[in-house]
Amino acid sequence: MCKPKNLRTPRRAKRNMPNNQTTGSYTPAPRGATIETAYVGREVKVYGVLESEVKAIAMFNTLSTTCFSLCAGLFFCAVGIWANAAFVEKATATGDILAHFVAPALCVLALVAAGVAIWARKSSGSTWDTICRESKAVPSVSATTSPSVPTTPVSLKG
Repeated sequence: MCKPKNLRTPRRAKRNMPNNQTTGSYTPAPRGATIETAYVGREVKVYGVLESEVKAIAMFNTLSTTCFSLCAGLFFCAVGIWANAAFVEKATATGDILAHFVAPALCVLALVAAGVAIWARKSSGSTWDTICRESKAVPSVSATTSPSVPTTPVSLKG
């Protein structure tokens, strides 16, 4: 079946261009994230820390976090008991016992947990202070300025 002339796709006219000239230049755009490397340097302090000191700091931090969480949980449990007792129309015997004895006991336990948490936090800080106090400053040695530092990898195998 033939298409009528007016429904045909028009053809593009050829441009008169010299043979060595192209119609345009294609430069691919970078895809994805572009990364530019910035080289920086800084001077850091390195402390000689024993494994037992690292374990002590980790233990004190864990104890402090656990005790602070326990303190918050116990305190808000007591607040929940008191809030429930404040808005109930007729208190039961169990509710009276909870509001008058259990909630204050939870607050006392929360204070004990807070005290242990504060002690653990201070002990962790004192361990770190001891490490800093016992560390001695050593003159920094750069691999580019020191001839005693080998520039090639050294094998530790015998």
